[in-house]
Amino acid sequence: MYMYQEAVVFGFDVNIVCIFRCKKNMNSLVLSLAPKLVKLQTLVLRQDNPQLEDNAVEAIANHFHELQDLDLSKSLKLTDHSLYSLARGCTSLTKLNLSGCTSFSDTALAYLTRFCRSSKF
Repeated sequence: MYMYQEAVVFGFDVNIVCIFRCKKNMNSLVLSLAPKLVKLQTLVLRQDNPQLEDNAVEAIANHFHELQDLDLSKSLKLTDHSLYSLARGCTSLTKLNLSGCTSFSDTALAYLTRFCRSSKF
């Protein structure tokens, strides 16, 4: 976390963030990071213990418009709402890892692929 704080203090354009094996508060962490890292292109949020909720993915979609690569592995709490948010806000998305996610409908996945044309899901 030190590197993130230093980057924000000095105004660096951070474009890759990896947060994995976070034991708690990942959802809150994403909500607090989202407004600060608007140039982000790669975000890895791999989880062992499902913590991410739709409001965190909505924050990602609202702030990370240049996001190209997103890993939401094992995000078991996410619903179709997350995919609809990503479709509207992250149209540059080319890679999305949803392995271990079982709650998404075919309709939401189709909607996402319509908006993210260069995607490799």
